[in-house]
Amino acid sequence: MPMAIGVYQYLDGRIVPVFVNERFVHLIGYDTREQVLETMRGNMFAGVYPDDVPVLSESAAQFLREESGLDVCFAVRNPHTDKYHFLRATGQVVIRGGVRFYLVSYMDEDSRRIGEAAQEPDKIQNKGAGLSPDEEHRRDGYDALTGLPNAGWFFRVADEQIKNMEDQGKNPAVVWIDYNGLKDYDKIHGFSAGDALIKGLGERIRQYFGQDMAARFSSDHFLVLAEEEVLEERLQKIFEEVRTLHHGNSLAVHAGIYPLSFQETSAATACDRAKMACDTLRTSIQSGYAVFDRRMIEDERTSAYIFRNFQRAMKEGWIQVYYQPVVRTVTGMLCGAEALCRWIDPNLGMISPGQFIPVLEEHGLIYQLDLYMVEQVCQDYQALVQADRTMVPVSVNLSRKDFTRADLVNQIEKLHRSIRFPGRS
Repeated sequence: MPMAIGVYQYLDGRIVPVFVNERFVHLIGYDTREQVLETMRGNMFAGVYPDDVPVLSESAAQFLREESGLDVCFAVRNPHTDKYHFLRATGQVVIRGGVRFYLVSYMDEDSRRIGEAAQEPDKIQNKGAGLSPDEEHRRDGYDALTGLPNAGWFFRVADEQIKNMEDQGKNPAVVWIDYNGLKDYDKIHGFSAGDALIKGLGERIRQYFGQDMAARFSSDHFLVLAEEEVLEERLQKIFEEVRTLHHGNSLAVHAGIYPLSFQETSAATACDRAKMACDTLRTSIQSGYAVFDRRMIEDERTSAYIFRNFQRAMKEGWIQVYYQPVVRTVTGMLCGAEALCRWIDPNLGMISPGQFIPVLEEHGLIYQLDLYMVEQVCQDYQALVQADRTMVPVSVNLSRKDFTRADLVNQIEKLHRSIRFPGRS
C-alpha cells in the first residue's frame, strides 16, 4: 500500500500494535517491522517529541473511548538520523470476527532537524487546527486537569535536576505512578469519576513530591523525580490517602522505581525502566511499588519474543502436550491424566508456563493456546483409539480469560467434531 498503516488493539489497558506495513517502517526510519513492533510494545510513544506526547495520548484515549475519530499531528524522531518527521495520524475502528481493531493511517507532513528544533522549539509544536484552551494549556507545559507539568516539561528539565541532586550528594530516582484498572472504572462510574481520581492522585503527588519534581505523563500516568531515601514513606502516604477518594470507592495505585545510582542513563531511559518495574505489578489489586532490577530487561525481551513467536510455535510444534498421570492412591491404578503445556523453543530452550501464559493472557491470546491444546489432545486420543489402546479421561486447563475472547463451548465442540474417532457416527 502507498500509505503508511498501523493496526492496534486495546488489551488489558494497553494499546498493543499488531501490524505495521513496510511503508510505515520506512516512514519513521526503522529497518524492519519487527524492530518497530518491539519498540512500540515497549514504549508506545518512543521517539515522539515530548511536547506532543500529552496531546497524542489524549487523542488516542478519546479514539479508544470512541468519543471521536482520530486526527492528530505530532513529531517523531527517526532513530538513525537527527531528523524529526511531522506526521498526521487518522484512524477508524474496524471489527472483524467480533474483535475490535484500530486502523491508523499516517502521512508525512514535514521533517525537521533536531538542531533547528532546539533553537526554535515552536517549529516542533503540534499544529492541529482549532486546539481547545485545555490543549493550548497542556502544550505550554502544564496539564489542565491536575495543574502539574506535562511530560514535555519533565524531559526538558529532568536531566539538569538529576545532575543538581547528584552534585548535592543525593541519590535521585525516577518513579512511574499509575492506577490499576482505570479503564474498567471509567466504564462503571463514568469518565468524570475517573478524572476525579486522576486529579486526586495528582494533588497527592504534588503534596508529597513538589510541583517542580513531578509531571502527568498521560491519562492516569505520572512521573516523579525524588530522592531514594524518601520514596517508601511518601509513596505509602499516597497509597493510604488515595484509598479514600470517591467516598472510598477508589483504585489501587502502583509505582515503579528506577534508582539513578543503578546505572548512568538519561531521564527518558529511566522513565521507561520505571514503567517496566511498575508493569510487574499489573496483576496485583493492592497498592504497592516495585524497584527495577536488571532481570526485568531480560524478562521484557523474553515477553516480546513470546508474543512475536507464539503463532509460529504452534505451527512448528514447539508447543507440545505432556500428560501427567492421575493415579488412585488406594489401588495404584491409572485413572486419568492432565494435559500440560510445554514450550520447547529452538532458541531459548524450555520456556516456563509461568513466563508464556501471563504474556498470552495480557495480549488476549490465551484462548488460542487453550484451543490448540484441546485440538492436540483430541488428535492424540484419536491415535490411541485407532491403536486399540486403553483410554482414560484427560483434563485440559482453561483460562478464565478464554470466555471473554471466544465462544469457547462452540469452538471446543467444533474441534471435537473435526476429529474422526472410529465407531463414532
